[in-house]
Amino acid sequence: MESWRGTFGTAEVRRRRLTRRITKIAVLCLFLWCIYEGFRAALGWIVGLPKVGEVEVTGACTVDPKEVVERCGVRPGDRLYKVDIKEVAERVKGIPWVRNVKVHRNLFGKLILKIEERKPLALLVAGRLFPVDADGVVLSPLKVPPDLPLITGVPEEDIRIGKRINYLPAERALRWICGVGDVEPGLLDEISEVNAGEGKLTAYLTDGTEVVLGGRPMQDASYLHAVLQRLSQEGRKARFLDLRFSCQVVARF
Repeated sequence: MESWRGTFGTAEVRRRRLTRRITKIAVLCLFLWCIYEGFRAALGWIVGLPKVGEVEVTGACTVDPKEVVERCGVRPGDRLYKVDIKEVAERVKGIPWVRNVKVHRNLFGKLILKIEERKPLALLVAGRLFPVDADGVVLSPLKVPPDLPLITGVPEEDIRIGKRINYLPAERALRWICGVGDVEPGLLDEISEVNAGEGKLTAYLTDGTEVVLGGRPMQDASYLHAVLQRLSQEGRKARFLDLRFSCQVVARF
C-alpha cells in the first residue's frame, strides 16, 4: 500500500511541474506577443507622424528647382514615410535634363532630391540649337547656348526633346565627337562644326579648315592632332584635310 502511494505521489508531482512549465511558457509567449504588438503600434505611430515640411533640391544648375518640386508630386503635409521613393525618382527623371536623381528623407520632415544633370557634348542645329549629351539624348534649348561643336545636316522632324537622336548620320557624328573627346579632349576646342550629311562626315575647324573625316575617332584624332601641330610649327594653314586614307593625310593649301 505504501509503495502504491509513493508511485502516485511521484506522478502527481510530475503532472504539476509540467502544468506549471506549460503555464510559464504560455505567459512568456503572451508577454512577448504583447511587446511585439506594442512595438508595431508604436513604430507605426512614429513612422506616420512626420509630415513633409520642405522639399529640397540640390545639384540643379540648368534644371529649374521649381519644376523638380512640381514634377515629384510631393506636397507639404504629406506623410513623409509614406512617400514612394522610387515613384518620386521616376517622375523627376522624366525631365529631359535630369540624368539621375537620389531621394532621401530625414526625421525633421525634409525630402531631399539630389539631381545629376545631363552634360551636353554638342549642339544639334535643326531650326534651333538643341544640346545633346553623350547618350544621344536631345535636351531642351538654353537661352545662352554653350560653346560646343555643332552637328549640322539634321532634319528638324527627327528632333524629339527627351528622346535619343533618331538620325543615323547625326549618331555617327556624335560618336565621333565622343571618341575624339576621349582621346584628344583639347582637340574639341578646335572643332566648330561636324556636318552629318549623307555618305560622309565633314568637320570644320574654328579657323575655317574643312576636314573630311575617316569615321574612326581614335585614328582621326591622332592624325588631325599631329597634322595641326606640324602646320602650326611650320607657320602654315591648310584649307582642306582628308583623313579617310590609312597612314596618310591629304592636304590642300
